[in-house]
Amino acid sequence: MTPLTNPNMKIPSKSSETVHQKLRRQRDNMAGRIESLTEQIKEARAISKRHLEAGREELHAKKELLIEQLTEKRRLIIITRRQLARQLETLSRKDVVQNQRRRRDIKEDFFFASKDEYWERMPRSLFKTFQEMHCARRYWTVPKREGDWGGVDAHQLPLAHTVVDPSRVSPDFLEHFDIPEKSLLNGKMDDVQAHLTAQDSVDSVKAFYQDHVQPLPDFGYESKNPNFRILAVKDHSPEHDGEIIHPRRKSRSSLLKEPAIFRDAYSLRRKTEHMGKGYSAERTALFRALNIVKELHAKLGAIRADDAPREKAEKREEAERSLGQKPVLSRVRDNDKAEARETLETIDLTDSRGQVNPPAAMAKLVKVRDRLSTRGKSVRRITDITDKDKEQLKEVIRYCEDSLLHLAEAFKSFHDGGSFAHRNEEGGLVPAIRLDLGLKQLRLRPFRFYAAKLEDIDAAMYRLSREGKTDEQRRESLKGHAVCQVFKVQKAFEDCLAEVSLKNGFTQEQLVAKARTLYRAAKHNSVEGYETAFDHLMEIVDVIGQHLKDNPYNYDGETLRLTFKEYLKSVDFQAVVAEAV
Repeated sequence: MTPLTNPNMKIPSKSSETVHQKLRRQRDNMAGRIESLTEQIKEARAISKRHLEAGREELHAKKELLIEQLTEKRRLIIITRRQLARQLETLSRKDVVQNQRRRRDIKEDFFFASKDEYWERMPRSLFKTFQEMHCARRYWTVPKREGDWGGVDAHQLPLAHTVVDPSRVSPDFLEHFDIPEKSLLNGKMDDVQAHLTAQDSVDSVKAFYQDHVQPLPDFGYESKNPNFRILAVKDHSPEHDGEIIHPRRKSRSSLLKEPAIFRDAYSLRRKTEHMGKGYSAERTALFRALNIVKELHAKLGAIRADDAPREKAEKREEAERSLGQKPVLSRVRDNDKAEARETLETIDLTDSRGQVNPPAAMAKLVKVRDRLSTRGKSVRRITDITDKDKEQLKEVIRYCEDSLLHLAEAFKSFHDGGSFAHRNEEGGLVPAIRLDLGLKQLRLRPFRFYAAKLEDIDAAMYRLSREGKTDEQRRESLKGHAVCQVFKVQKAFEDCLAEVSLKNGFTQEQLVAKARTLYRAAKHNSVEGYETAFDHLMEIVDVIGQHLKDNPYNYDGETLRLTFKEYLKSVDFQAVVAEAV
């Protein structure tokens, strides 16, 4: 029987062969993919192995570095302890024990509720300010007293009898003032303690303050209480004399301070004014928050158990609305305000059991009120101190400015043959300026720079007067007048900078107008023969004004203000005087 006659016999079709071929191709492709994936897995494993080995090497290197750092820190701690122990031995000497004692040994009595209060009430002195900046709190010492601060004067206590904590002296501070450094750690000078591990280094820090720092000078007016919070550098080096060291708190809730270095009196004035503005705003915010808290407390206290249901519901609804308007405490950087804010966030009419509990919310409000009140007292105390610093600094700046402005007229009058000149025995002109004002009184920057210039001119005028060289003497007096006129321009810059730094909301037109005012100040105070200096200042102001006017980057008003401020701060008047006068 043939296939044609046998209907049950299956004949392979062409389509069936194609399916088999496809299956074989798929099998071959799958085998290829498996082989490719196998290679990729092998390669990935090799890469992972290399990465793992590299990671192990990196971890090993980090481990070695960490061990080295920990070992170094351990050595530093040991040496620091030895250094502290050496200084503590000084406190046990008989002559020291007679005059001072450790702060921690103070016995609290009726007049002083705490050691902190005792310290705060202790009269301000270099001895006190130095310890706040560079000594650990547990090592602070105070003068022994008999009655009310009698017996021992803190101003007479030497800084050698203090205990410097090496970690409280930064390398930047040492480097800035070129304070001698010596290390016992194989010459490594990276860490703070490494700068002060040797006895000479600690003593150098004390000697720097003892010999090269003085309180805010009185400049001729009578001052019974010199300001030991504003310390002027003296007799150190020309590049640092006249700089200011001002202690600032490490945090708003700490008694510890660190030294802030200000290049000149004007920069410190801007800082104190900014601080005053900030604390004034905080006092206003605290007063507002306290009033809100007191109102909330009163509304919650009005809810009574014996109230009618409807009246109780109305009071509760009113209290809930008020709680939705709780005071928002911003810029929280001290512990009291932080605790008050945390407590405010948890206040609710319902307690942890879900029951309405006004007394619990009232108790939290009392806690918030106490914390805000404590902060308010601290702000008032700090404000009193900063206001005193600000006013004394303003008085000193005013005195220095008036002195230089008066000298400008004196030099001009002498040049014109006015009353500030008289004949000496040889018939030459002698400037009486040196007798009228003591230039050495101008100790703060930038006044010190101008005073030094004028002292040189004054000396040259005196020498020329003895030689009878009247014409040269008058030329020197004109130079002195030019120096004072440059200072007038700087004063205009500094006054403008103070205003721009303290206030916000200046428009572009207002800033351009201020630039024009500075341009006119430079032009108006120009001195014939010394136009180069004033032309340079006018050119600087013209560039600033043109930038503000064109505003190429489409800055908003606040960005323009900040840009203008940086321009003003970048002007180097000393370089202008040195090059052109």
